[in-house]
Amino acid sequence: MQKLNTRDKETILVHAGAGGVGGYAIQLAKKLGLKVFTTASPENFDWVTSLGADVAIDYNVEDVTEKIMEETDGRGVDLILNTVGRDVATADLDRLAFSGQLAYIAGPPDTSNVKGFTLSPSIHEVALGAAHASKDERAIRNLAYMAEELMKLLEAGELNDLVTDVLPFERLKDGLEQLQTRKVRGKLIVRMRD
Repeated sequence: MQKLNTRDKETILVHAGAGGVGGYAIQLAKKLGLKVFTTASPENFDWVTSLGADVAIDYNVEDVTEKIMEETDGRGVDLILNTVGRDVATADLDRLAFSGQLAYIAGPPDTSNVKGFTLSPSIHEVALGAAHASKDERAIRNLAYMAEELMKLLEAGELNDLVTDVLPFERLKDGLEQLQTRKVRGKLIVRMRD
């Protein structure tokens, strides 16, 4: 995998690093040579560092913004992947370096308090399902390309697959209930047949 082709991007904050999306993001960011910060519960610190996180932040106890600013000498991070929600995405604006990029999947930040010509953030909605639903052939091909590249990395053993539990079909309901708690480490798989 090549080094990230965005000139001076060196740091990333990945929220919910112990989850499936966050876990893959940590690994991919490390492959790109980024310094990775992540939010997680202390019981998941070993897990996220094994995936490549350089700094794990206990979002229940620590002030995430304060920790990011302390770790980056007041600069903020270049990139943020927000998988948590709108309120956290809004707080992320205070964690970004000048001209930083914020990608979100669970609600856009409220930018009404950002003064023009000060932060210059780049904000991106990640909506992979929408790319497919759009029926735009280029978007669909790009989605397929991303999936193929991810599968190549998994097949080559270059990424941890993050599978932490394989449940029989009879436990599908249990798996869904676990997911609703938003406290699942990695990925749960339900075996449809034996």
